[in-house]
Amino acid sequence: MPDVRKVVWWCTCALLAAEVAWGQGAPTIGVRPVHIGDQAVTGVVTPVPPSADGYFVRVMGSTAAGGAGGQFIDQKPITSFDNFGAFSVTLTGPLGVGQTVMVAGGGATQTVTTEAGFQPVPQLRAALHDGMRVVPGHVGNRIGVASVRVVVSRSELESTAYTDYLQIKSTGDVDSDGNFSVTLPDPLVAGQVVRAQAFTATQVGSTLSDGITVTDAGSWGRARAYFAGGVVFSKEREDFSKQDLTLTFALDKSWLQDPDFRLEADASARTAGAGKSEGAWKMRQLNSFFDTRVTALPVVQETAEGSGQNAQPSVEQFVASRKGAVMQIGVYAPIYGPQTSWVYAGAVNTFFIAPLVRLGIQTIPSASGTASVNASNQPDDIFNFWSGGVAIGHQKLSGTTNQTPEIISYLHITWGYAEAFEYRTDPADPRTTVKPLRMLVEGRLKIPDTALQIGFDGNLGRGHDDLRFIFGTRFDIGELFGKLRSFQ
Repeated sequence: MPDVRKVVWWCTCALLAAEVAWGQGAPTIGVRPVHIGDQAVTGVVTPVPPSADGYFVRVMGSTAAGGAGGQFIDQKPITSFDNFGAFSVTLTGPLGVGQTVMVAGGGATQTVTTEAGFQPVPQLRAALHDGMRVVPGHVGNRIGVASVRVVVSRSELESTAYTDYLQIKSTGDVDSDGNFSVTLPDPLVAGQVVRAQAFTATQVGSTLSDGITVTDAGSWGRARAYFAGGVVFSKEREDFSKQDLTLTFALDKSWLQDPDFRLEADASARTAGAGKSEGAWKMRQLNSFFDTRVTALPVVQETAEGSGQNAQPSVEQFVASRKGAVMQIGVYAPIYGPQTSWVYAGAVNTFFIAPLVRLGIQTIPSASGTASVNASNQPDDIFNFWSGGVAIGHQKLSGTTNQTPEIISYLHITWGYAEAFEYRTDPADPRTTVKPLRMLVEGRLKIPDTALQIGFDGNLGRGHDDLRFIFGTRFDIGELFGKLRSFQ
């Protein structure tokens, strides 16, 4: 009869050996990383199991996005393995934020978690212009991206909040390189801000991209060039019954622009940022301009008594209109704030007042082939002038400090000296030349939504005065060229 104790011992050893052998042969599960928006879970099991029975993939929720931690989401069986133990399971729906994927079977378990946040952030085209409707962009990492949304908000000068959207449009057409294009319902307006956001199939959104401010087509940055053409009517030309041609080129340049400006003038805006005022009416720009014109210019002329060698200057003087050229430069510093600003056609407009200094020269061709002389009876073909005063105007803000505002209309009222209006109290004695203080007035008004403008020039003071009216067209050269390129 066998020894019972030996039988028990041998049986115990056999069980222990079987348990060790089983533990050493337990499979190892490897799961590839999963991303938000993925709908397939892939991995490998080693050694290759003889059967897929009992192997499955389970998806559990998380506390992210309001979900309940550990909540059951989905479960799918693994139906087969290839010769290397690889498997692939397609879930019922795409994975969401913070969800846990568990792969189990054969006594082994492996879990992975989706990313805590949605990483792809689309980038928009760097230059968006007034009138555009198509907004192109790119997504560098398009994993999990199901759609891209483009949002258009008000100018940063109107509001600090970007939830006040003017347009929202989405597209699911993102190519293999991550490029996309969204066609908006309405054209963009200069000053508006455009942003983009990526979404998964479950509408989990990424953070908004940096805003791109819409600029005018053909923007020259902090410079604008204007061309104007028309006719001039003056009293000297038979009491405004005849006209002369005028052509003008003007360049306006912004050297300084204050970015701390908000249209709303509430208490929070006035005290935002360590006491810095954002709602105050103050000096916000420093601009310079260069202006050159070919036009009819006023100049004081003397009549002559007698004829030939017996001609003598007369006491009577009058203002003559001569064709010539004038060039001037100036500096002005607009003062404005929310109190003098408003929104029109999607853009912020403002009324400003500015100190102004300007100086220039004008050429006066000689009459009937004779040499031109000044009031002191000295040969002179170029008369100079300078003045200082105030400018009042209306400008359309660009919504960014990277582009100078557009001047719509202005009125310059300055006091100074104009050599063309010097005269002699004694026509026979050049030593009696008087250099009177003159008031130089210049006004231009652009008719809204057209290229037409009207204006006037005045030269007032001691002695003879001059007043002339201008009718014609004016347009922004850069904006015109930009629109012409858009048709190519």
